[in-house]
This record gives sequence, C-alpha cells and structure tokens, in this order.
Amino acid sequence: MAAFDIQSFLKQVAAGTPPPVDNGGESGAADAGAGAQDASAGLLGLLQGGAGDAGAGGESPRAGEGEEDGEALGLDANGAAVQPAGVALPANAQYDVDSPHHDAGAPPALEVTPIAKYASEAPEALGSLVAGDGRFICYGLKAGQVRLIDAVTANRALIKGHTSPVTDLAFAAAESESCNRLASVGSDGRLLVHELSAGDAAVSESAVACIEFGAVPEGSATPRVAWSPAEGADVLACATGGRVVLVTLSALGGAAAVQCPAGAFVAGVTAITGCGEVTDLAFSPSGDILALVTRDRKLFEVDVGTAVATEIDFHREGAPTHGPLSFVAFYDEAHVIVGALDNTVFAVVKREGGEVSCRVRLLSSEQPTGAFFNNAFLLATPFAGSVLVVANARAGALFALPVTAEGETAVFRSLAEFAVAEPIGSFTAVIAADASASAPCAELYCMNAKAIQQYTLPLAACMASEDAVADALDESFVPAAEEIAEPTAASSPALATSVNPTPPPPPPASLLSPTKLMSPQAFADPAAPASAPMEGAAPAVKLLR
Repeated sequence: MAAFDIQSFLKQVAAGTPPPVDNGGESGAADAGAGAQDASAGLLGLLQGGAGDAGAGGESPRAGEGEEDGEALGLDANGAAVQPAGVALPANAQYDVDSPHHDAGAPPALEVTPIAKYASEAPEALGSLVAGDGRFICYGLKAGQVRLIDAVTANRALIKGHTSPVTDLAFAAAESESCNRLASVGSDGRLLVHELSAGDAAVSESAVACIEFGAVPEGSATPRVAWSPAEGADVLACATGGRVVLVTLSALGGAAAVQCPAGAFVAGVTAITGCGEVTDLAFSPSGDILALVTRDRKLFEVDVGTAVATEIDFHREGAPTHGPLSFVAFYDEAHVIVGALDNTVFAVVKREGGEVSCRVRLLSSEQPTGAFFNNAFLLATPFAGSVLVVANARAGALFALPVTAEGETAVFRSLAEFAVAEPIGSFTAVIAADASASAPCAELYCMNAKAIQQYTLPLAACMASEDAVADALDESFVPAAEEIAEPTAASSPALATSVNPTPPPPPPASLLSPTKLMSPQAFADPAAPASAPMEGAAPAVKLLR
C-alpha cells in the first residue's frame, strides 16, 4: 500500500487521535473529517504500539509471539525476511487446525493496523466486501454505499448507487497511480462501475456504467464480479441471479442506467449460458479465458471471444472436491485453483484434461462440522510466486499456501497458519509498496464484525524449510498410469439426487497430520475407516480427476 504522509499524521499522533467510527455517511461533518483519523489511527498503532497494536477487539497481538529467537514476525531491523514458519505438505494432504504445528503451541500473530471502527454485521457469504489496489481502499456499508479511502492523502468519499448491500467489489488493473476503476455488484441485481481519481484535496468518483439485471432471488448464489486483465479496463464478467454475462463498457454507450432483463439483447452485454448457479469467476492472465465454478460441482472455461462455455471434468467419485465449488483463480494460463466445501478443500487443476496435481484439506478434529467458513484470495507476486491466502470467518485464523511450479504442473508445498485479532469475514490482498525480493511482504485489507483492519503478511514466513519440503517430497505418492473411470449418476446416487450434498465427516484424528500422507482409500473417501500411516515405498495412486 502507498505510504501515508508522515508529516501530517505525526501531528495527529501527538494529539492521540482515536480510531474513527464509520457511520456510513449519516453525518456529513463526521464523514468529511474522519479521513485523517482513519489513517492516523493506523499510524498511531505503529508508532506508539511498537511492532503491532490493538485492533478493534481491544487485543494487542504482537507479531511473532512465542518465537524462540524473539524477533517479530515480518521483517527484521535490516529489512530481511524472517525464517520460514510453514509446514511442508505432500501432494495430497490434510491439515488439522487442532493439532500442534508450532513449538510455542499457538500460531504466530500477524501485525495489525486499524483503519476504521465499523460494526459490519457482515453475513457469512462468498464475495469481497473489501477491495484495494495499493492507492485506494474501499469497503461496503450496510445501506449499499461504498466507503472509499485514499491511502496516500486519507481523503474519503462515499459511493452511492446500490439500494441493498454490496456483495462483491473489484478494482481493475490501475491505468495510472491516481486513477482507477471500481466495479461493484449487489443483491439488488445492479452492476456499477465508477472511475476514481485522487487529488490533494479530495477523491473524486464518476459513474461509468450502471446495469440493472433485476433483484436477486432469495437463496441464489452470491452475486460476483471480475475484471479482465486486458489493457484498458473495458471488459468484466458478472454472475448474478443465476445469470452470467460478459460486459464491454465501451459498447454500452454511456453511464446511464441500462435495463438488462433475462433474454433481452443489450449492446455490450453478452450472456453465457448453460452454467447454472455460479459461485465464483476469474479471468486468465491473458484475459482470453474466463473460469467459472458452480454450486453443482462444475468447473467451466469460457472463450471470451465467443462466450462459449466448456466443462472441465476433474472429479473422481468420493474425492473431497466432489462437492459444491466456491472459489476459482488462475495460477497461469494452463492451471486453475479451485476451492470446495466452504473453501476447506483446494485443488490445482490442469485445464487440458482436468488432471489434478495436488489437494489440500483443512479439518478440525475437535469440531468435525461447522468449524469453517473460508474466503480465499490468490495473490500473485513478482518475487515470491503466488500465494493462496485463506481466512476463516468462524475463528481468528488465517492460512497461507504458496503455490510452487514443478515441471509442467503446480503444487502446494507448504502451509502456514497465523492468528488474527478477530475472525475475518471478508478480505483482499495487495503487494506492499515497499516489498522487495529480499523482504517480500503483502498487505491484507480485512473486514470483521467490529472494524476494518490491515494485516501485514511476510511472505517468507509462509514457506516451509527446505529440509521439511525435501522430506515431504520423499514421502509423496507416485501417480499411476492407468485411467480412472469417471463417476456417473447411476453409480453415484448423490450426483442424481442432490446438488448441495452435506459434506462427509472428516477422517479420524490419526489421519489428520499435515506431515503424514493419507492412504489412497482415505483420500478418495473422507469417511473411510482409519488406517495407520503408510510405511516403506509409497504405492502408486491415481491423480484425482
């Protein structure tokens, strides 16, 4: 994130300015004057509170508590990365959050900076209620407005246009340091695009597009939006009310509201059909392909030029990802990462053929059901590869899984768990403005029930030691060459009778160590009886499809 103006905020620090309370614009005076308070509150925590400061919950998590060397988790005094804190993973692994994975007995805490106090009462839902691009931070408010903050000047604005709460926010790739486009979609069935401009005196916003698809029926999937990375910030995709569309802004003809009922032809809006209830969507790095995942366990790729969707079949009967899908992101042009079962299971899938190179599953042996509701974000970095960040809205826990290229595929080779001050209901991630190859660092903008906060995530701490990774590689299964028969509705009653099956119970605790492999039977069927850890040469198993 861009640095705050240190001189202006030192005065606020000296005055002891408390974190502001965001009232959603109900008071004009408070709204106009709270911008400096937002930023100074964060800086106050850093300057007066040391390495970490109290979040909205009143706690004071200190980075790196319990580490033997006593150094704060993050960067040392010389700006060097900390030692790896992750555990190594084999190709197919389960991680039990209730098993001890740290010498101190508890995960290290991340450094937190308060941005604003705001009682969000956000429901558990997929979609990003917070967005950031390094210059701007925004978050949805209860009445449908969007709060916008300039991270450099701390100027604030209130974006209006939705008549019900926003469900997803997304920034386009920045065209310049001070100008960008923000897309928002809400349960009112509206897709709004605003252009944002930063100045010394104020943040200005102007409407670019407003498309009304109609109110979202109760029980429908959360409306989602995604930008194409293609130059010009002109193409985006939206899933709302059981519909999926591609939107070309330059073809809409202006910012006036456009009615787009189902089946109607609207210039600049192209329907994608045959996909069902889409829960997440993402563009490929080139912008040529759009990936979609659905409630009924399907993964599609869409040719953006033709709007034709093709299913990628990567399931195998009994596999943990054989359930409702809730997350998708591109690792590169050839691979996507999908999440299933409230984002407790993640798999790396090859687009061509649907081959799965690895899976990771998060489990709780103490609370077999209801322990998780996860949101996920894949952060691509220029110096540390890609990192999948997962936050549990039901516990103060955050997980980071670096994605490693191995030959022509990609795998998860480590997982790091961190403690956060409050359970995170929604978040987004950006590369820190001062990050470098020697000190890679990300910043997470998060919404919890009490506040909007920023966490600093040192990417080096997400890794496992080289020795641990080597040990996990030695234990990894060797995939078999023979094919696996695809499941059918006849052989799988669940496929024929339900599109939202109840997740199977987790395997017994004896199988839940992230450093031990599951047997082929246990991985194919999470409800299978327990088996002892495998000894000797690892047998061949089939990659899940």
